[in-house]
Amino acid sequence: MITPEKDAENLRNASIIKKEVAIIDILSQRNYQQRSIILSTFKKTYNKDLVVELQKCLVGKNNCDELITSLFANPIEYDCQTLRNAIKGITSDLETITEILTTRPSFLVKQIVKKYPELFKGKELAKDLESCTSGMIRKVLISLLESNRSENNSPNLEDCQEKAEKLKHEGVKRWEGNNSFFIKVFTTSSPMEIAYISRLYHKMMGFTILQGINNELSGDVKKFLTTFIFLLVSPSEYFATKLNKAINGKNEKTIIRLIISRHEIDLQQIKQYYSEMYGNELAKDLKNSFTGESYNFISKLVGV
Repeated sequence: MITPEKDAENLRNASIIKKEVAIIDILSQRNYQQRSIILSTFKKTYNKDLVVELQKCLVGKNNCDELITSLFANPIEYDCQTLRNAIKGITSDLETITEILTTRPSFLVKQIVKKYPELFKGKELAKDLESCTSGMIRKVLISLLESNRSENNSPNLEDCQEKAEKLKHEGVKRWEGNNSFFIKVFTTSSPMEIAYISRLYHKMMGFTILQGINNELSGDVKKFLTTFIFLLVSPSEYFATKLNKAINGKNEKTIIRLIISRHEIDLQQIKQYYSEMYGNELAKDLKNSFTGESYNFISKLVGV
């Protein structure tokens, strides 16, 4: 029987004799909650920090440090740090900011908003976002922070039809302005409601919402809305494309973040999209960015 005590003992033994394969096998088969219990059990039993011990064992193994740190990081704190880095970089990383705030359910966004000032000396996430955005983009992101997204999985079809018709009537060009209706629909409707609205809009217009944005808008607003809507209507497909981009750019840190953040959500769907879109298995393409133990580690997480 697998227990936290046994996992802690096995990880300790493996770290002492530097048996990387055993470490990878255990950690890749546990979810975040299980790893957290192992972490506390290890500390209680051996009075040592498991993360530090594992990093010592895997020192010099490219990207293994990052994998270990990310696997044991609290997801809320990890998102906060990622947001802070995205906001305070030389140029703000709007795509990453949009990705996190759009794909996290409302209860997690509330936790991110609460935790952020605790980690960064009283800084408020809303004010930090206001400092690096403006106009319609700022309005959407601040609206997402308010965490008013519905969790309704049984959409009212008449309501969805009415919203789709109003979106059609107003036209794509007006979405980039001070359009409170567009913002309300796409920041407060549930994923299921948005899926219905999107299908109805496609049926009425003969093109998808994404195609309309691509055809009629330009510049930063076009780029932002493309990411925002893509994440809402097909998140797994979006993450498949982002992983492919990160792999081609050998951006190992982004690859690790995406795989770990989606590991317990939709990684299997992402893998399916990736294979269909790029004609290769995700695990095989990861060889372009990872080697040795770091490849063994991340391919185990992905599931070969």
